[in-house]
Amino acid sequence: MNYVLQTKEPAAVRKNSSTVEQDYEFSKNSTLTIVQDAKAPIDVANPALSAGQDSNGFYIDMSPADQRSFINGGSALILASIGALMGPFAIAALPILGSNITPQLEGLACANDNKTMRFYYTLDGNAVSSRCI
Repeated sequence: MNYVLQTKEPAAVRKNSSTVEQDYEFSKNSTLTIVQDAKAPIDVANPALSAGQDSNGFYIDMSPADQRSFINGGSALILASIGALMGPFAIAALPILGSNITPQLEGLACANDNKTMRFYYTLDGNAVSSRCI
């Protein structure tokens, strides 16, 4: 049961006098819309998360770029992407996951070695373990 979050380039960018909107499809019927001030420079990250389940349980893989983005203030976009992966379970689990991921990222420092961090969690959002892969 491995599946990968693959973002697709937006078909169109919608602009009006005050905003720029871009849609990113994460899975069937799951779209994240990024809304940005029209006067601000467009600088939108594309999370490259993957998630799945193995003999150790449920996991989320975060690329080195995603790890740096999360630590440097991009946690909202990363958590929204994780929410798209988790579906209805995400509502209760995202705040817990967010608070558990940060110390794991800082402690392991996988991004410093250009490695992916695999974060194991329970469906209620609690951390089980994490490692660099």
